[in-house]
Amino acid sequence: MTLTLGLENISLALQVMATASRPRLDKLYADQLQRPECLATCTRDAATPGTAPVSVLKAALGLNVPTFAAAAGGGLQSDLAALLETTGGALLSGATASADTLVAGAAGLARERLNKEIGAYMDQAPPCPALSAPRLSNSAEGPCILLLKKSAGR
Repeated sequence: MTLTLGLENISLALQVMATASRPRLDKLYADQLQRPECLATCTRDAATPGTAPVSVLKAALGLNVPTFAAAAGGGLQSDLAALLETTGGALLSGATASADTLVAGAAGLARERLNKEIGAYMDQAPPCPALSAPRLSNSAEGPCILLLKKSAGR
């Protein structure tokens, strides 16, 4: 008997909040605002000692409904395979919601570690390259909060 579990189009999305230096952000050109290393420079300047410049707000898992297949030679084995395929398919039909809940919970438990890892990654980012596109007009003063969404996969 052959059992097959299919997982397709899996993605992980993180919603991250970063504190950024308003004066540093105002000096960026439009094309620099799309570069992670330029945003990393702005967060390093804004972080107060002992706090993380970035914070994971939530995580979500994107997953198509898993497929389950069972195949067998014939007779009783074929009937057993059909029973397993029907039962397995029914069990997996709610798996995407359960998996998303598990990922969100795991991200909550690991939030402090994720924040440190993202902060360490941003600290190692290369310098922001000098680019030449029209500068965005930012006139407000004070702190600036960036809400970033990053998806991986698919």
